[in-house]
Amino acid sequence: MPEIQSDDQQAVSVDKALKYYDLLKRPLVVMDSGLFIDELNGFPGVYTKYALDTIGINRIIQLLGGARAYTQRTITYFDGNKLQIFTLKLHGALLKEPRGNNGRNYDKYFLPNGKNKTLAEMTDEEKVELTAEVWRELAAWLSVLKLNHE
Repeated sequence: MPEIQSDDQQAVSVDKALKYYDLLKRPLVVMDSGLFIDELNGFPGVYTKYALDTIGINRIIQLLGGARAYTQRTITYFDGNKLQIFTLKLHGALLKEPRGNNGRNYDKYFLPNGKNKTLAEMTDEEKVELTAEVWRELAAWLSVLKLNHE
């Protein structure tokens, strides 16, 4: 399904949730993610897939290896009435050399703050732990929503 062209990741995530809800007619959760490079004022951000497909991660690293960056995931729940947005940011740096094999694209270059492994060097369990807080927030919110409907 085509995404809207917007610099606002929340707008992209919400649009995706609304479109898929129209298609599926059932409650759903969608996620949009991107790489935001500080030296480029957050670019590629919501255009990460396009930048990777067009320029490629090797060229990005050649130009910006060592730069500060963050990955951001915007998770949107929509059930036809309630819309709720959750956001997770992982701050870190882009390394100049790839490390690890458990990932793709920028995972081999992205080193989260306070960690000694790139995303691609981490086990699936370690990656889950990095993102667990946002999923716990979503689960807690869904529990409250369910209680309010009983």
